[in-house]
Amino acid sequence: MELVEIFSKECPTILAALQAAVAANDPRAVYHAAHTLKGSVGNFGATAAMEAARALEMLGRQGELSGATAALAVLEEELARLHPALMSLKLEPAA
Repeated sequence: MELVEIFSKECPTILAALQAAVAANDPRAVYHAAHTLKGSVGNFGATAAMEAARALEMLGRQGELSGATAALAVLEEELARLHPALMSLKLEPAA
């Protein structure tokens, strides 16, 4: 539950940084933000979100952001799918 709380608080900030990095065409910032998100969603076994973040991370690492806008849209979609699942965990009573 603690990881869900941390992720819920930090994800919007990291995602905003990633969106700004893509808009600014800043490969290094894209790499850093995507790498951070990849690790965060990996804690929850969210494979699709992790792969979407990995795609952006690789674009940033390669310094080629021509596909970053589309990759970001995929990541945003996967994060939107992950959010309700994580919120349902918060609502379950502790065992």
